[in-house]
Amino acid sequence: TTSTQPANEPTVEVLPVEPDGGIGDTPTGAPVEQPADSPTPAQRIVALVALDGNVVLVNVASGEKTPVTSDAATYGSDNTTPVVIYQNPKWSSDGRYLAFERQIGTPSAEGYNFTYALMLFDIASAETRVALDGQQTAGFAWQPGTHLLAFALAVQPGYFATRGGVDASKATGISAVDIDTMSGSRLVAPENGYSLANPGWSPDGKLLNFEEVLYMEGRGNFAYYDFTEGKYTHWDKAIGAVSWSSDGSQLLHDNMNYMPNYSERVFEINRDGSGEVQLSPEAENSYAYSPLFSPDGSQIAYISVVGMDPDIVNQLVLIDAAGVTRPLTKLTQVYYLAWTPDGQNLLLATGNYPDVKTVLVSLADGAQTPVADGWQAVMKP
Repeated sequence: TTSTQPANEPTVEVLPVEPDGGIGDTPTGAPVEQPADSPTPAQRIVALVALDGNVVLVNVASGEKTPVTSDAATYGSDNTTPVVIYQNPKWSSDGRYLAFERQIGTPSAEGYNFTYALMLFDIASAETRVALDGQQTAGFAWQPGTHLLAFALAVQPGYFATRGGVDASKATGISAVDIDTMSGSRLVAPENGYSLANPGWSPDGKLLNFEEVLYMEGRGNFAYYDFTEGKYTHWDKAIGAVSWSSDGSQLLHDNMNYMPNYSERVFEINRDGSGEVQLSPEAENSYAYSPLFSPDGSQIAYISVVGMDPDIVNQLVLIDAAGVTRPLTKLTQVYYLAWTPDGQNLLLATGNYPDVKTVLVSLADGAQTPVADGWQAVMKP
């Protein structure tokens, strides 16, 4: 189902740096792209969350680590000391900025009182600052080719008004902060009456996908906004994790909407919902998830799981440019799968917590190169 806004006068609603996330008009034009230099990096740098909870930068060749944060703190045995949690590092497409989430929990009689912020590390100046303060986000994503950081807000109190129903008056949309100007804007209004979460951009920055929040747990229904057409499209069903093709004409998805039930498979589907093709094979006691197009869109990677506890085998699978499917390597566990910008390797974390390590997996032969202890790794463009 689609809804189209008049496209003759593009507008963007200007908000404070801390947008309230309330209902507003959806802009009909795409956000204005900001010019950015994108030199080829001389070194491969990976940002990740180390086992002590801090965000660090790792030089893949030398192993040298540069701390981005240093004050992470875990829960104490008696819950009387503050906690500081960092997570979800993400690079801007030009590699200038690294955004990540911060949660600070202060002990109270009822447990912990949390405050939230989206943090920003500027690799040019090595300075860290707050991009969005006092708002709990429900996912964020950089628009490719810009320094625009789109984000969703956690559902507001009273949104889940009744069992199996929501209060549309409390629905929140997708907002953004432009890091170059520190100005806020409303990107997508909750046109279908549901709060929006987990935004993600197509590689060309013209499409923004998100989920419509129906329940307290699990994934919401898939929807997206086309900034070229000024159109909000909702599919009225959850389809799991998604990945856009390079031109935005197709999607990968896995139907992993909650805990795996061994029916999950990887599919490719056209943006209009037609032509769905199953890519992962049918196999007993198995499921597949986390499909990702390569940066140029010519290859697909996903994770295949075979067997039941305690005899589970995790396998990294590649569909190459010729359409040939082949296993790359078997792993104990797989977390946070990502492509490297050159499309020659996959970046992931493996192991059983707390013994979790980030490795590079070569597409050529499946060889693993250790990067560092930790997870949630992303390589600088």
